Amino acid sequence: DRLEALHAELNKIGAYTETTDDTITIKGNPDSLRATQIETYNDHRIAMCFGMIQSRVPNLEILDPECVSKTYPTFWEDLKKAS
Repeated sequence: DRLEALHAELNKIGAYTETTDDTITIKGNPDSLRATQIETYNDHRIAMCFGMIQSRVPNLEILDPECVSKTYPTFWEDLKKAS
């Protein structure tokens, strides 16, 4: 369940989330987010989401970042160029 995965991982970094069957509401102060290890659940969308969060939380560690290769093989290089 992708929403539950996002809920779990966002809460690990200090964001408060509320989920329903088909929505997620994210609350929190970006300045209070903390680095931790993020599980991707082998889902490229979760990896890419937290890849963007790394711009605010630089020591965030994304486990299995290679899972993005199935849809966007150059994601990490492109993200680095955009930073």
